[in-house]
Amino acid sequence: MIDIHSHILPNIDDGAPDLNTSLMLCKGLTVLGFNGVIATPHIISDLYPNTEEKIVSSSQSLNKSLIENNINLKLSVAAEYLLDETVISKINKDIKLLTFPNNGLLLEFSYSHEPENIVEYTFPLQIKEYAMVLAHPERYSYWHGKMDQYESLKEMGFSFQLNALSLTNYYGKQVNETANMLLQNGMIDYIGTDIHHERHLKALLQHFGKSGLQEIIQKYKLKNKNFEIN
Repeated sequence: MIDIHSHILPNIDDGAPDLNTSLMLCKGLTVLGFNGVIATPHIISDLYPNTEEKIVSSSQSLNKSLIENNINLKLSVAAEYLLDETVISKINKDIKLLTFPNNGLLLEFSYSHEPENIVEYTFPLQIKEYAMVLAHPERYSYWHGKMDQYESLKEMGFSFQLNALSLTNYYGKQVNETANMLLQNGMIDYIGTDIHHERHLKALLQHFGKSGLQEIIQKYKLKNKNFEIN
């Protein structure tokens, strides 16, 4: 079982602030039943201006520490890109973006305002044959109660990644309701922890234990089970 969305790399975004926290979170993921994790730090031009090279280097260092500390968790790396002009600029410069297996590209939108011109942003990605995966669609409050908007995003070619804690009231009742609606309507393709810190880990363990997430993946036939990390 692979966690496809995490912020476990140390001191690179709003996730783990240091190596010890990274190792603690990774060990916790194994307790939750994961045998692999894809680190997906933010790339946001004005807030977390990470480069692909910096992220890869950080993941290599963490992977070495996992081995040294006998934490049996396979580590791969991608990124969580804010879909904006920066991404399009990289595409136009033929910069290879960091992806999941099968060229999956994890994208996020602003929480504060609904994005405009989505089609114009996504077209260059599709030309480059990226498989667009929208991070936590259930958390964008401007789409709550708007099933037609979610259907439109699906028609544009987006896959949906659900945050596990959205299936609880961790982010609020409306997020919980939207998450369950999307899951039960067969619109969710992947689940991820989006883990940032120990509070997330404790909540995940409390609500899902050692097998709860595996049961969700199996019940809803989510695509996490199709991923492998070498």
